[in-house]
Amino acid sequence: MSDNPARDAAVEPADRRRSVDADPLPRFRPARLDRELGFDALLRRSTFGLVVVLVALASVGFGGPLFGLFAGICVVAAWLGFGFLNARAATSARALLPLVQQRPPLFRESEAALRELLGRRALLGWVRLSIYQVWATIRHAQGRHAEAADLCASVLARPMGPAEAARPDVLLMLVESLLETGRPAEAWGPLVALAGLELKLPQSMQRLILQLRYELAIGQPAAALVNLRQRVALAELLPARACGEVHAMLAQAAEATGRSDQAAWLRARAELLGWDGGVAAAPDERAREQARA
Repeated sequence: MSDNPARDAAVEPADRRRSVDADPLPRFRPARLDRELGFDALLRRSTFGLVVVLVALASVGFGGPLFGLFAGICVVAAWLGFGFLNARAATSARALLPLVQQRPPLFRESEAALRELLGRRALLGWVRLSIYQVWATIRHAQGRHAEAADLCASVLARPMGPAEAARPDVLLMLVESLLETGRPAEAWGPLVALAGLELKLPQSMQRLILQLRYELAIGQPAAALVNLRQRVALAELLPARACGEVHAMLAQAAEATGRSDQAAWLRARAELLGWDGGVAAAPDERAREQARA
């Protein structure tokens, strides 16, 4: 506190605003994930090497029975410690997703918690990738698609181990982020990968919308009309506005290929479903609406 209370009263709220507005997470760089995975592996191997040395010394009688007991305690402590550390980190990462999916999303709280998770060390590779998947989810929900695409690509480039079940969600985020940043040509690979996975119904519906967006973005409207009946049937499982979005995209494809009657029918259905040409619900919102339905 200074001798001027009025000035302090004016300065302190500004300082608090700056601390709240400051982004608690730095911009992602691919080298960061490589560095953290390498450091995690080094710590685990160093600990394992130390345990092996202790067990080897105890096995030859070094230090007597007490040293053998000490070596045994170290082995158990290392095993339990690493297991607890990784289980807690994985659980904490999953617990952040509801903060992002709330309306309005609690971005500041989730970013602050994620920053703490990123600082943990000696994690297994799949646990570290799970944390980075949450980071990608936050950036995707914030509309920071260029960074989200980099995060998703970095996660997918590595074996995900027990986190493999999250691969479809990461691929879907990657495709949407690439489309949002005007890079549809790069979305082909992730879309092919999605085609080879067993998807849940909400994921299949998200893939349908992204596939249509991709086909229109690369100037292939005829491809968007392949299996039209099946696509319309799947779209009808979506919430009304998202269903209208699919019909509007199909109508656009029909118009581009000269199928005016089909385009008029699809456009009329889109309007009946309340599609106004605005921004459709985000994929995670579509999934929640479908789950409630």
